[in-house]
Amino acid sequence: MWNAIAYDPETDTIYIGTGSGYPWNRRVRSADRGDNLFVASIVALDGKSGAYKWHYQLSPGDTWDYDAAMDIELADLVIGGKPRKVLMQAPKNGFFYVLDRITGELISADPYSKVTWASRIDLKTGRPVETPGARYLNGTTVDIWPSAVGAHSWMPMAYSPKTRLAYIPVIECGLPWSDKNVNLKTWRPPADRAVEGAIDTDPDGLADNVSSTADSAVDIHGALIAWDPMVQKMIWQVPHPTHVNGGALATGGDLIFQGTIDGLFNAYSARAGKLLWSFNARTPILAAPISYTTSGKQYVTLLTGLGMGMAAEAGMLGEQVERYAIDPRSQARRVLTFALGGNETLPPNAPPPPPPEDPDFGSDPSSANAGHALYDRDCLECHGVSVIATAHAPDLRRSAIPLSANAFVSIVRDGELVARGMPNFPELNETQLKDLRQYLRTQAEKLRRRVTLGK
Repeated sequence: MWNAIAYDPETDTIYIGTGSGYPWNRRVRSADRGDNLFVASIVALDGKSGAYKWHYQLSPGDTWDYDAAMDIELADLVIGGKPRKVLMQAPKNGFFYVLDRITGELISADPYSKVTWASRIDLKTGRPVETPGARYLNGTTVDIWPSAVGAHSWMPMAYSPKTRLAYIPVIECGLPWSDKNVNLKTWRPPADRAVEGAIDTDPDGLADNVSSTADSAVDIHGALIAWDPMVQKMIWQVPHPTHVNGGALATGGDLIFQGTIDGLFNAYSARAGKLLWSFNARTPILAAPISYTTSGKQYVTLLTGLGMGMAAEAGMLGEQVERYAIDPRSQARRVLTFALGGNETLPPNAPPPPPPEDPDFGSDPSSANAGHALYDRDCLECHGVSVIATAHAPDLRRSAIPLSANAFVSIVRDGELVARGMPNFPELNETQLKDLRQYLRTQAEKLRRRVTLGK
């Protein structure tokens, strides 16, 4: 459990949503057997004692990283002509679930995004009806929707008791999955690196026992949707050009607030989805805003800035970071507060610095390709796919360090910056260091050309 907790004071019940198993691939984790309780489940606990009350497993034997750790909403709804005390969740796996929060009984479950891993949820058994080949067996490659990022990630959805609609920041993205590079019999968690990696960029296929990569994700986009949980139907949607759309807030004034990676903070009509107001926050927005009153005045407060949260380490932000000229290290991380009558504005952002000139650069595709493999193994998780920085580590395309062989070796191999958080890699030999440096300079040269051409 890493995110969702809900509490029902009427029944003194705590509800938690749990994450995925590790490794992702159940064939390695448990010889492809069993449901693996309590992976990808909602678990109800007694508030006083913590004793187990009931559970519902959304993705039995999960093998796609389909966490059920997304936020949990509690509501009283009329379903089938009867009042029901319900629990609602839009987890990663693409189905919107409505459960009886007293008994844990499944009431309904329908897809709120594109789903290919299962055709439906059987309401009698509560189990998904998986599509043939969804578990990518025997080295086959299967396109699975949603991706491991999920149809809905950690950015909260909202629920309005006035409209009785849920408002979900949806991600539409698929991913090809395969275990063809993994030795299922001999794989062991690597002792010298974290065992919770988000993707498999390891040339040996070790990271998560699948050979899916975010680089191969296609047709990535997103939307804010209004969903009717009583009839399991979308009421309206606001399409977004990127998959990164922030958490939502529903207010008593029939407004829905939400921000996106382009820095716009928007207010929509809760009933129709019409854009009513927009503010340029000049920095990406992932977090959900909050609303509160003090001395009779209502405020909306928002935390801005791009962190690691939206699969930055998987590289799915790289193109968007470039598109919106985001510099993850210098972006303005602010707490912004709004009220009726507010008239403050924000200064424009300085553009990211260009790559330094590299007059000695010479193309060497063979060396750069070898360096690419080393980079993906050792550097990608912090410095970003294709050397597009999406988190707090430097954008190495804009750094002067790769231009100097001596400086590069002293940092990468000898550990000159270990005290500042940059690990060293003493196992790299001279040829590997040369290849890695060539790849970084090659990526910087590509960016330099685009900057020169004004792209």
